[in-house]
Amino acid sequence: MLQALDCLANVGMIHRDVKPENILFTPLSDGQYLYQLADFGLANLAVNAQTYAGTKPYMAPEVYQGSRQPQTVKMDIWSLFVTLAYAMNAAGFRRKPRHSREQVFKAVWEAANWVRLRQFREMAIEDPDYRATAGDMLDKAFFGEGRTTS
Repeated sequence: MLQALDCLANVGMIHRDVKPENILFTPLSDGQYLYQLADFGLANLAVNAQTYAGTKPYMAPEVYQGSRQPQTVKMDIWSLFVTLAYAMNAAGFRRKPRHSREQVFKAVWEAANWVRLRQFREMAIEDPDYRATAGDMLDKAFFGEGRTTS
């Protein structure tokens, strides 16, 4: 998924709805999986992305109404981290209330400090100016393998 988001970032595109339901996977003969990002119905060029869009529990802080921050490709990084936290049930993530913005941020922060996701916590930084990019995470976790951006 980081490769897909890095590829989108390379052309200035934001998916705006990264969530478990939009990640497809196919088992391969060698026991690995092929993951694909689906449903580009809300995708937009970053320069044009201004509307409130996405699935609330996975939306980045800068998307919530009232935020004055511009939408960037880093929105998808936050959403991917929340997807990982949900899939792995990090720090009991699925049981935690996530109805309000504050509840979501608290649950995400606790998941970011969970031992199995700690190496990805730069994806969960609330301020997008300090949040990692897909390329940053490919460098950190996979030594840059699959990186499209420079």
